[in-house]
Amino acid sequence: MENVAFQGLIGVSLAMYLWLISAGLTIIFGVLRIVNFAHGSLFMVGAYLAYTFYGHLGLPFGVAIVLSLIGTGLLGLVMERVLARMQAWWRDTPDRSCSRPMDTYFGRHPMHVVLERTVWHPTQHTRQLMLILDTLHIEPDRRLTGADLAGLPLPDKVWDDEKEAA
Repeated sequence: MENVAFQGLIGVSLAMYLWLISAGLTIIFGVLRIVNFAHGSLFMVGAYLAYTFYGHLGLPFGVAIVLSLIGTGLLGLVMERVLARMQAWWRDTPDRSCSRPMDTYFGRHPMHVVLERTVWHPTQHTRQLMLILDTLHIEPDRRLTGADLAGLPLPDKVWDDEKEAA
């Protein structure tokens, strides 16, 4: 009988956690009028921090919860600031063609070159990785197709001496 009561209390406790998360999301969605699924990721980070502080570092449970709340709040603040800066930057950017020069670690380059280095260049490496997997007879879960790469300014060849590309 004692075991049944204990299991019932665990169920009520879990239900309270779920209600707290759902009520928080409902309030956030109602006030902000946006659907922001980053909150689920932040809940996960908070739970991981609490687990780390309590389970691995051996801090008292209350201290672990407070530290995880502070850590998750700081992460959310940083994420919000970065997003706000990116939105303000794009809103204030008069050159939507991305041809104006910008300062980078490697010197002054047009913005389209920076975008090429951060988006299209890694895609080319992904194509190379697919050919390496073929060479090693390793079948990926999903093959890279031409439709996946449609619209990207990629060369026809994966390697300089290759006959065909993915």
